[in-house]
Amino acid sequence: MAIDGMTLSLLRREIGEKLIDSRVEKINQPSKDEIIISMRGAKGNYRLLFSANASTARVQITDNVPENPAAPPMLCMLMRKLLGSSRLIDIRQRGFERILFFDFKGTDEFGDDAVYTLAAEIMGRHSNVILINSEGRIIDALKRVGLDKSSVRQILPGAEYVLPPAQNKITLDFNSEEIVKRVLSYERDIPLNKALCEIMEGVAPILGREIAYRALKGCDGIISSLDDKDGENLKKELEILDSRLKKMDIQPTVFFDFEKKPKDFCFLKLEQYEESTEQQSFESMNRLCDFFYRERALSERMKQKMGDFSKNVTNKIDRIEKKLLLQRNELLETEKREELKINGDLLSSYMHMLKKGMSSIELENYYDDWKKVSIKLDPLLTPVENVQKYYKEYRRADTAHKELTRLIAEGERELDYLYSVFDMMERSTKELELEAIRQELSAMGYLKRQGKRKEKEITLPPVKYISSDGFTIYSGRNNVGNDRLTFKIASKLDMWLHVSKIPGSHTVIISNGHEIPQRTMLEASSIAAFNSSGKENKKVSVDYTLIKNVKKPSGSKPGMVIYDNYKTIVASPDKNLEQLLREK
Repeated sequence: MAIDGMTLSLLRREIGEKLIDSRVEKINQPSKDEIIISMRGAKGNYRLLFSANASTARVQITDNVPENPAAPPMLCMLMRKLLGSSRLIDIRQRGFERILFFDFKGTDEFGDDAVYTLAAEIMGRHSNVILINSEGRIIDALKRVGLDKSSVRQILPGAEYVLPPAQNKITLDFNSEEIVKRVLSYERDIPLNKALCEIMEGVAPILGREIAYRALKGCDGIISSLDDKDGENLKKELEILDSRLKKMDIQPTVFFDFEKKPKDFCFLKLEQYEESTEQQSFESMNRLCDFFYRERALSERMKQKMGDFSKNVTNKIDRIEKKLLLQRNELLETEKREELKINGDLLSSYMHMLKKGMSSIELENYYDDWKKVSIKLDPLLTPVENVQKYYKEYRRADTAHKELTRLIAEGERELDYLYSVFDMMERSTKELELEAIRQELSAMGYLKRQGKRKEKEITLPPVKYISSDGFTIYSGRNNVGNDRLTFKIASKLDMWLHVSKIPGSHTVIISNGHEIPQRTMLEASSIAAFNSSGKENKKVSVDYTLIKNVKKPSGSKPGMVIYDNYKTIVASPDKNLEQLLREK
């Protein structure tokens, strides 16, 4: 989501409360689109992040510490020279425009007092961070914009700083009556939420939908369908919104998509998604932005890293599935092999009745209560050759049956392994986990090794949980870790759990020779269900047995085991329980 003008005004006030009169201690430029200014003041030390990235443009206080380049870029060095040790004296915003002006009081190259302004323009792909002197001229910017990029507005050193063209929108605190009047007489017959975004300054689509949802009690309203009562309801909601903004009476809220990933946010609790979508509240807009953009950035990095080798895995899965389908069809054709042997036996027994030139013969089948059976013959072959033909076809079919049975079993085992890898990839939440999976796939020959030098093996410890009864529960984080947990960490009398017939992590209850209570068994089975491809299901079957009953076949792939003397319990994957029991 792009930050709108109203959200930016809230961020401005939160930042101002902490940073006005603070001094600049350090300036870093971790990427071409980001500036971080470390500041010290009476209310503490803070990092102020400016981002001009098209998809994550924002200004906020951050707790994250990104890695900085070995050599600072030229703009960073220039800002250090001009803003170093300066004091933040004001943060300005005109109406709800998506521009914040940060005024720093410092000294110029002659040692005289000077005020420098950092303009943070949060405008999607046109976002920028611009350093301006006291005369209103541009010193430099994160993104220089020449005539080749824009004929309307250039951002170049020495040029006069000019505000972006006005959009002729109404600011909420000017007059809610004027907004309602313009909505009801709007020249375009569009939904109310879209009209609000076009008419009001600083309103993002999610906020427009929320205002319309509250004003119309959840109904979708096209402009032409609205009446005076709808206008009154809209005016009331706008006045409430205006009052809440002025009082900072906000509920910073992130809502998540069906994959539990942050999708959007607002400074209000979102009634439009209250029943259908998971939401999380934060104490401030800065905390919200830190969480939202960190998770989004992690998600993008994870998606990019996973995309490097997930396609390889899915392609391999597709090829194996297609091959198995062909092999199973071929196996069905070999099911008639016993009939071929019987025909050969019968022809051999009744050889005296065969003559060259016969195309078929009817014989009594002594294998089946002497019922008569018709057997086809090749008229060009002698009786002996016809018998040999059936035996030869039988041997070929029998060999094919044995080989296909072996190949199908191998293919199914490989498919189970790749499904388990894909499941681990889907459930990975850290880049290191994906890197460990990549190493595993390289070791198994599914991916090319990166570079010629041997990589240091990544060893991921299992996730540790403490049950309500005080028992330690472990869950593996990848296939190599599953093997290590089951055959090196656990003891023979510890309890082993795994979801039945679907990919998932090995889960172990450390018993230390004690009897495991039923409550701990239920909690461990819920953890096993959650750490599996069945985590979205309401109920999942989980097998459990002692470690001594779990074996690893010779030559089997990582994480692949067989087990016996097991029982099955039906468990409910529970994210809240998993987080509650997980050792922090």
